[in-house]
Amino acid sequence: MNYCSIQDLRLYLQFTPIKIENDRIGIGDGVNTKFYTSYKPVVDPDYDEVVNDDVEVKVDGQVFQVLEVDCEEGCIYLVEPPPPGAQVLSSYSWHPISDQELRVAIEAAEAEIEAECGRSFKESFHEEIILLSHGNTLTLLNSPVIRVESVTIESLSGEVIEELQPSKYECYTDIGLIRLKTYYAGKPSPPWFTPSTFYVRIRYVAGYREVPGIVKQAALLLSSYHILSKISILYTTEPEYQGKISIVFKKPGEVFSRLEFLRNEIERIKKQLPKQVKVL
Repeated sequence: MNYCSIQDLRLYLQFTPIKIENDRIGIGDGVNTKFYTSYKPVVDPDYDEVVNDDVEVKVDGQVFQVLEVDCEEGCIYLVEPPPPGAQVLSSYSWHPISDQELRVAIEAAEAEIEAECGRSFKESFHEEIILLSHGNTLTLLNSPVIRVESVTIESLSGEVIEELQPSKYECYTDIGLIRLKTYYAGKPSPPWFTPSTFYVRIRYVAGYREVPGIVKQAALLLSSYHILSKISILYTTEPEYQGKISIVFKKPGEVFSRLEFLRNEIERIKKQLPKQVKVL
């Protein structure tokens, strides 16, 4: 589960995939199965993470099966080579900003959000071993808790004393707090009435089944900023690329003003993101 999807990001940036119909990608020679599109990178227009079924190749009007698509290079591999002299046409979708670039931007945004909040919002498995020297409650490092897999009481030497049944503990999922019902650390016990100390091993799943709206908004803003920052560099260092980029942007100045807007929005949203709460 990502904090925002490639589809979310394309819609937010208005980076709609551009449909190309009947692009002449080559002439068959009876041997070659590798052909290059006139435009690249090829992108996934229906966002199902499968591009092969979105690329159609026709050889003299007959549909040929696509084996593989190298999206970044705009390379189409066919199952069979077209016959000599046959015209090879392809229909596909492309955009100057590839799906992979958007994916990398989203991952960078997620890392920044998690660093800012001190937590992950994805559903993930955790195992903690906590030394309990007083009381019967302990706080997990990750919350909210989706479910507790097991709670095991262990001696200081690591021997299993008891794996607790769910009836022997309570879990307050929102704050990640576990309360033991049958064990109490620090309580004197015979014959020498020394305080008892033990380890509690908890295996659990924490995170969110759905990404909080504020986190998704932050992911969109941050990933958009990463993408537009890269585009602004392309404008200044690779002017020959403007011809293709201008399909999306009319003037470089629009990119810079959008970057300034996004930066301000990012700082505003960061203040609203839910931070991790530590219990000392």
